[in-house]
Amino acid sequence: MRVTLGSQTEYAKANMATSYARLVRLQETVASGKKVSRPSHDPVAANQSLYYTQQLTDIEQYLRNAGIAKDFMARTSAALDEVYSQIRSAITDAQSSINATMSPAAREGLAAKLDALLERLRDVADTRHLGRYIFSGHRTDSAPVAREHRFTGTGAFAPQATGGTLTINGVAIAVEPGDTAAALISRINARSGLHRVTARDNGSGGVELRMAHPDIGNVIQVSVSGGYTLDQIFGTAPAETVGTGFTYGGGDGSVHIQVSPSTVVSVSTTAAAVFNLDSAAAPGEPDLFRVIQELKQAILNADTPGTELGITRLESAAKRTLAMRVEFGGRIQNMEGMVGHLEQTRDNLKELRSRTEDADVAQAVVDLKTQEQVYQAALFSASSVFRLTLLDYLR
Repeated sequence: MRVTLGSQTEYAKANMATSYARLVRLQETVASGKKVSRPSHDPVAANQSLYYTQQLTDIEQYLRNAGIAKDFMARTSAALDEVYSQIRSAITDAQSSINATMSPAAREGLAAKLDALLERLRDVADTRHLGRYIFSGHRTDSAPVAREHRFTGTGAFAPQATGGTLTINGVAIAVEPGDTAAALISRINARSGLHRVTARDNGSGGVELRMAHPDIGNVIQVSVSGGYTLDQIFGTAPAETVGTGFTYGGGDGSVHIQVSPSTVVSVSTTAAAVFNLDSAAAPGEPDLFRVIQELKQAILNADTPGTELGITRLESAAKRTLAMRVEFGGRIQNMEGMVGHLEQTRDNLKELRSRTEDADVAQAVVDLKTQEQVYQAALFSASSVFRLTLLDYLR
């Protein structure tokens, strides 16, 4: 069968195109250092590369989260160290005051020192990390320690046959027929996030409302409609008191940060637990600020029993603080182990991706030079054939 000039031309063009495509592919490999630059090069390898890249992206985010968590816990741990140090200092001062020969001037000096220590503890309570309060639970934008406003009755809650509505700072709370004080307190606290007011028993079986606020002028506005009156809910003669003590102004939840696909860590504690606000850490005991205030008065009055009681309460507070410090130390140590594991996983994934994507550059250069010679030979042979004329064929 006779081979025509046209078929020769097409065949030569196809061969040169194939050779040139190989040359371009090798040039791309040498330039990029990657043997897989697009899915068409190797669909299986490209899919593996995308998987490894996604895993690395996730690991990098978890490492950033772990760094944030570790820094937050380290800041909290340092603040707990300071609280413990201040408590021990107060204990030392109080112990030195149990001395019948101590002069009134010396006692006033110790009292002034306790005042300064109290202010230092308030500063520590307001510690922030990256602009967020570290002792405010999940409400990191709220100051953890605030003055307390109370709306308190002096008697017992009186259940009624018909229901009513208790309105607190504009938020309506249903009072059901036959409600107990505990049921109403629970219902109020379920809505506390709306009006920043919480409820508890007033000590006589009635209801007490409390609000933490930075401004001592804030008030709790209360009204009742339906089958109840203020006296029936709060006990007789409900009264308001503002700024008589400290209360917790943060949130009940913790700050949680995800540091792996299956691990979410708690990185915070609350001022309620640290300073025993609202007797959260030691039921029935006053908060740390009130303990120091009462201790100061006992020292000024040379009240030895009162001073010894204050020392006992401070020792208990020191033990609680130290236990929290140890707990956070353990959390930080666990986080360091988690970071090490994440870094090792990241390095392994990078190695796997490199095996999938990266080319053997030395071999790729050799292959490129070889393909250049092949392509040049194809061009030369084609040009030699296509220079022939009809007379060359007739000879």
